[in-house]
Parts: sequence; C-alpha cells; structure tokens
Amino acid sequence: MFVASLFSCGGNSISDAVVRQMTQFPKSTLQDLYKSFFQDRFGPGHIIADETSAMRYLQYELATMDTPIGPLLEPTGYCNRYTRVSLQVIKDSLVSVEQFFDVFMRSARMADTVDVGAWAEEWHEIEREMSACGLDTLPGYSRDRHVIDSLLDRGNYVMHHSQRYGEAYHPHYRIIRTDLVKELGL
Repeated sequence: MFVASLFSCGGNSISDAVVRQMTQFPKSTLQDLYKSFFQDRFGPGHIIADETSAMRYLQYELATMDTPIGPLLEPTGYCNRYTRVSLQVIKDSLVSVEQFFDVFMRSARMADTVDVGAWAEEWHEIEREMSACGLDTLPGYSRDRHVIDSLLDRGNYVMHHSQRYGEAYHPHYRIIRTDLVKELGL
C-alpha cells in the first residue's frame, strides 16, 4: 500500500514531476531532482536554526543575489506540498520582506520532522521509478546516486543543488507550503 500511494498524489506522479523539472531546468542532475523531492516531503523546517539568523541570511542573500533564471513560483516533487518561491518577488516589490518571511517561518514550523530511514525508503522508490523511465542517463547519475546513498546511509539527508544547476539557474528561493503561498498574493 505504501508504494501505491507513493506514485500518485492528487493526480500528480513522480514521472510528471521529473518531466516538469527537466523541461523547465534541463541542466538538472539526479542531485537536483533529489533536492526537489526532499523539499516536497519535508519543506524548510530542517534549515532553520533560529528566526534571527534566518532573517539575517535572507537579507544577505537579497543584497548579494544574481537574478535567478526560472519562474517566480515552482512546485516541488510529486505531491506539491511545497512551492519554491523566488526571492525575486521581494526584489520586484511584489511582496514585502516581512510578509514573505512570516509565511516562510510559518511553513518551517509546520514542516514534518525528518525520519531518515523512512525518507531513504521513499527516495529509493522514487529513484527506482526514475531509473526505469531512463533517467539513469543523466550526466553524473551513477556518481550522484552513490553520493545520495552514502549520505542517507550516514543518517544525513541535506543536499544542495548541483554546481551545474547553480551555474545555469542562479537559484534564490525559499520553500513555502503550497497552501500558504496564496497569502503572498502572487
């Protein structure tokens, strides 16, 4: 029953999520796909040490960021629990930094706690479907798979975007619960 529910959430599927990301961000690697699926499952809660530091880092990133390449709003993973919201919405004065930060912090407080064992099981099912669909031909696939497996075996789960993705798209965003994004009025 776990596997049956894994592959479809509200009409979306793993393959739909992969096609969406690879169409929009063709320089993505397995590492970047992992990041999207992880963010969809666990949101931003794992990255917040404290609110003051999180606000300071947001302000620093806003002051130093390159213009990101991509949409202002981007669904994550295959269940679309969370959305990547580009910091460009603040730079373009579409939303205030205070309003953005409030919604981001509420998203972080609502995020599930990471159970590495359960996540590793879910990730391996996701990765098996991607491999069966031919994604094992992505650049660096075998290396990324080994790195991800080693990370999970050590009880860790955090992974950054690949260098290839970072150089191509200059990502600057925060993960916000999809049901809270509407509060930003975007």
